[in-house]
Amino acid sequence: MQQQGRSRSEFVREALVRYMEECEWRRLLQYGERRAREQGIGPEDVMSLVEEYRAEVSSQRT
Repeated sequence: MQQQGRSRSEFVREALVRYMEECEWRRLLQYGERRAREQGIGPEDVMSLVEEYRAEVSSQRT
């Protein structure tokens, strides 16, 4: 730890922050998967939905 110029406390703090961020991403992923199932959206639908969203955002900018 000292080799990286950080104290043990800084190292632990960074590890906890990363862990909490990872937990939040997992919760968001689970939420998204649940909502997709509820709406009947499958993996095969993702690309067309992304393209549709991008087209919508692009049209709003111009």
